[in-house]
Amino acid sequence: MSYNSDDRYQSFIQKCNMCRQQLQQTELSFLSPPTQRSQCRFFNIERLTDWGLNLLNCNIDNVAELVKNSDPNVINKKLIDKLGWLVDYHLELIRWNQMTMLTRTLETQVKKL
Repeated sequence: MSYNSDDRYQSFIQKCNMCRQQLQQTELSFLSPPTQRSQCRFFNIERLTDWGLNLLNCNIDNVAELVKNSDPNVINKKLIDKLGWLVDYHLELIRWNQMTMLTRTLETQVKKL
């Protein structure tokens, strides 16, 4: 992993932590990033990339409908404010997810040998 990729990953992790704190105890807390293991920084990558890609691929209107008794326009704005940063990491999330899938495939193949 190059230095720039590592910096980008660290930036992503920091934003996940901030996002988690911002969404705590709000109506959008169910969208929070998964908790991270503090001592295993690259063990978090699979859970975090899955979370990010799932959010980027879901319909924002469907998510807004999950929040009962709220104005959909207000929820849409909150979603963009709190989770819009994920768009900046879309390409990295795809790449990190592909690397994770490749690693899992290799692990499976090695275990079969």
